[in-house]
Amino acid sequence: MTEKEKKSYLGQYANIEAEIKSLEIDRNEINNEAERIKAMKYSDMPTAHKITDISDTIVRITDQQNKIDKLILELMTEKAIILDSTNSISDTHARLAVKYVYAIGHTIKRASELLICSERTVDRLLKKGISEYNVNIDVE
Repeated sequence: MTEKEKKSYLGQYANIEAEIKSLEIDRNEINNEAERIKAMKYSDMPTAHKITDISDTIVRITDQQNKIDKLILELMTEKAIILDSTNSISDTHARLAVKYVYAIGHTIKRASELLICSERTVDRLLKKGISEYNVNIDVE
C-alpha cells in the first residue's frame, strides 16, 4: 500500500463520521414522520384505503429505519477497524499524530497543541507513522 493510499484509507474515518451523522438525521426525520402518522386521527386520513395506507406507510418507515440502523452499524464497525489499524504504529506519539491528523481530521497545528510539541515534530511523526502503518484491507 502506497503512502497516498494509507492517507486516503485513514481519511475515510472522517467521512464515515459525516455519513453516520447524516444517517442519524435521516433516522430522526423518519421517526418524526412515524410519530406524526401515529398522532393522525382516522378522520384526518384520505377517504380511500385509510387502514391500508397507514399500514403501508408504517411498514415503509420501519423498513427505512432498519436499513439506516444497519448502515450505521456497518459504518461504526468500519470506523473501529480504521482506528484499531493504527495500532500497527509502534511509536505512541507517531500513532497519536496519525490518528489526530488523518483519522480525526485535525490540522497539524491542532495536533501539535494536543501532543505538546512543534508543528515540525508533528510533521516528522506523521511521516514516521505513515511509513510504519500497515493495514490488511484493500483500498478501492
